[in-house]
Amino acid sequence: MSTEIALRAALLADATVAAQVGARIYPVIAPADIATTADKRPRPFIVLTRLATTRVAALDGTTGWSRVRVQIVAWAEDATVARTIAAAVRALVDSTSTPAIPHLRLEQEAELYDRDIDLVGRSLDVVLMVKE
Repeated sequence: MSTEIALRAALLADATVAAQVGARIYPVIAPADIATTADKRPRPFIVLTRLATTRVAALDGTTGWSRVRVQIVAWAEDATVARTIAAAVRALVDSTSTPAIPHLRLEQEAELYDRDIDLVGRSLDVVLMVKE
């Protein structure tokens, strides 16, 4: 299972995150029509993007471990909703350790605004140590 699939599965399984975004958690890019409801109001969603992968090496070769940095961005109509989703994601990151994601930690957070879609985002960069 890829890192992104395992991370998405963990987010979908979390009741607090799911209550905010449902199944609207996408790799790299969200569908163009996902951002609005029938009444044209934006609805919250999450986008996962792998930012970097560093293979961990030892003197005698590769270890099979990778340090993977993933950006998780919660997008919403207003900053309060984006922050609420981000807080739920942060709580999940702080408490998650599964066979698929044995080591997970938050590295940094930032506020975002996308003028083109008029949505506010809260990004969380997480680092995972995974066996690949």
